[in-house]
This record gives sequence, C-alpha cells and structure tokens, in this order.
Amino acid sequence: MWLRRRGAMVRVAWLGPVLVLGACSPGTGGIGSNRGAADGAGGGGSGAAPNGTGADGTVANGNGGDTFVPIDTTSSGGSGSGTDAGHQCGGETLPAERDTITVDAGTIVTMRPVALYIMLDQSLSMDEPGAVAGSTKWTTVVDGIKSFVNDPRSAGIDAALSLFPPMFGSPGACDGTGYDTPYVPMAPLNGNAGPITAALGSPTGLGTPTEGGLRGAEKYCQQYQVAHPDEDCVVVFATDGQPSTCDTNQTDLTKVVSDAYAQGVKTFAIGMAGATAGEVDFNFLNALAKAGGTNCNPGSTGKEACDVGGGSDMSTALNTIRQTVTQHQTKTVVRTSQLACEFKTPDTSFDPQKVNISFQGSSGTTEKVLQVSSEGDCSKATSKAWYYDDPATPTKILLCPSTCAAINAGVSDGGLIAIDNAGSAPVLDISLGCKTEVAIIQ
Repeated sequence: MWLRRRGAMVRVAWLGPVLVLGACSPGTGGIGSNRGAADGAGGGGSGAAPNGTGADGTVANGNGGDTFVPIDTTSSGGSGSGTDAGHQCGGETLPAERDTITVDAGTIVTMRPVALYIMLDQSLSMDEPGAVAGSTKWTTVVDGIKSFVNDPRSAGIDAALSLFPPMFGSPGACDGTGYDTPYVPMAPLNGNAGPITAALGSPTGLGTPTEGGLRGAEKYCQQYQVAHPDEDCVVVFATDGQPSTCDTNQTDLTKVVSDAYAQGVKTFAIGMAGATAGEVDFNFLNALAKAGGTNCNPGSTGKEACDVGGGSDMSTALNTIRQTVTQHQTKTVVRTSQLACEFKTPDTSFDPQKVNISFQGSSGTTEKVLQVSSEGDCSKATSKAWYYDDPATPTKILLCPSTCAAINAGVSDGGLIAIDNAGSAPVLDISLGCKTEVAIIQ
C-alpha cells in the first residue's frame, strides 16, 4: 500500500500480527489477503487452496477468496474471486490493514547539562608578546574567553573560572588544595559572563604549578559530578609553559588526568603559543588531551591539544570545545498508519449475522467491538461498536465515530501514530463464523 503523508506518497510494509478468536478449526474456504495494491491490480486467493495466487500474479496470503477491504482512496484493489460457505466459528480472522513505516524524526539537539571548569595559567610569561603582532598571550586568551562567555550559543552551559598560580600571590598547594575552589563560582552562561569577564585582570603569578592546577580542577569536577549526577563537568586547562614547580614529571601529570577521566571527567588542553616558537610543549599537552578523552582537532593525530596562537585564537578553541560537549542526536521512531474505520464486505457468501470485531491496543489488551443496528445507536452503546451501512444487504462495515476516534487515539504528525518502539501497534481483527455479538444499548 502507498500511504499519503503530508502531500507525499511513501511505500510502507505490512504489519503482520493476527488475533484468532475462538478455538474451532477453519472451514474449507477462508479469507484471502487482497489488500488493494497501489496500482489497483491486487487480487485475492483463488478460493481453491491456502496461499493461492492472486490475479496480479502474487501469492495470496490467506485460505481462500473472501476479503474485508479497508476503504482507502489511495488504492483500489478488487476483492477475491472465490466463494466460501464453510466459515467455522472463530476459525478465520482478518487483521484490519495497518501500515508501519520508520520515520526519521530529524536531528534533535540535546544539550546535556555541561559545566566547564576553566583553569587558566596567569603566570607572568602570559604577558609576553603573542603570535599576532600587537597582542600578548594574555590579551589573546582574555578576548577569547570574553567572546565565548557572552556568545548566545553558550547560553545554558555552566562555567567557572580558576587561575594558577593563584591571583595576588595566594598560596595554592601542589595537591590541588586552593585550586579546587573556583575564583568565579560555577553558574550558567550567559549570566555568569559578567563575573568571569571582571575577573580577567592581569597576569600576576610566578612559576607554573601545573600539578596543583590539574589536581584542583580534576578534584573539583569529580566532586561536582557527584553533587550533580545529571551534569558533565569538563576541565579546560590552558597554559603557555612547561611545569616549573610541584611535580614536573609529565608521566605523573598525565596520570592525574587519566585517573579523572576514568571517573567520567574529560579534560581539554589548550596551549598559548607566543611570538617565540617552541615555548609550549605540545607533546605534553597532546598527551594530557588524549588522557582526558578529548581532541581539539579530530582526524589530526598528534594534535589533540588546542593550539592557540599557532593554529587558532582562544575563541575558536572554546567554540570547538562547546561543539564537542553539545550533543546532537538523530532520533528515529517507528510510526504506524491510522487504522481504517470502514471496510468493504466480502462477497455474498459470508453470513452477515456471523461477523465479530475485536481491537487490541498497543498495551496488548483486547476489547470486543460489538454491533449496533445503525449509526444512530452508536452514542447509546456501552462499548466500542460497529454497524452495517445497510443491514439487509450490507456492503460496508463501519466503526462508530467514537470507536474510530478511540482506536486511533494519539494520532499525530499528519495522520500517523507514533509508538516510539514502546509497545506494539494497535490491531483491529474481523472474525467470521461466530454469531455476531450485539452491543448493549442504553
């Protein structure tokens, strides 16, 4: 069948579950599978044997020639050609046609809450000339941070700022004590942009205590994630020089980062290159980034750290980090078409007094849909109900309006029911051979 969806025709596959009512054996004839092919050529079984060949050359998926055909303006297949006078009670059913398709719901930007702990080197060497004429390493990093924290695209990201060595010569221990308390506390951007901008004065520190800065930042983020289990805390470590105080062993320092990564904390490394080449040990910073599970230059092995000055400015580096921590997901859901509410009756061999309908919802619960004499009685029925267009010579089975609405509850997206892989698609079954169950009328 072709399903019209928002003006376009899409090909869909058949849904197969069949609910068989009763426990008696089927008769010698039965129900063919004609479901009205899109080209109008679909035919039912020949009536001679199960799975007979239809008029269009395809194999009919039934026991004979009779069919209930949903009235569908998008297809016009005919009914089966066989006749059948041997319907046994509950032995034959036809699932009302329902189509299922997989729909790409598009790219959904889901920004999992992220907290950035910026640990910035403010040693006196940061006041040296930068890679760009007229700039210093400090002005480059300050301008980039200001741009990032005020960027509307950063809204919703939490950010905190800390400095090493500590501002104004305050002590910071090599074990991270002091560095694990941010100079500007963690708060959402863009609201925290003002305090962060105001804190970026001038570099005043002596030495490069990399160990203290790293241990403090990693400790802070681990504790933050315990207190905020639904939020990722990410360390952004920016420096212009090699470790000069505390533990300077690069293997030891890399292990500090890898241990934190094992606890779920990622670490980005940013190198502030200056006018003099080779000042920054990017081999060391690349090792830190790899140990922290990050990469500022995906696809470029050996360039995992952000190279500010040599390859980009600070705002570019932070934008790359923002893009990395913002999660983009493509959600694909399964949707099913609306159940038909009108069906053509099979040929004259069927007994109009021996037709029953049941409905199985997505939860798996089955309800009987009972007969009323006409549409006028639909509102009086105490259950879901159906009726014939003409009780004397029926050509259509019609669901009562309220029943049609109920079985298609949740229809959205242009006439499709989204089940999002939860539960199963609702099914309507029509059964022949048992005495018709009639609804109670109030």
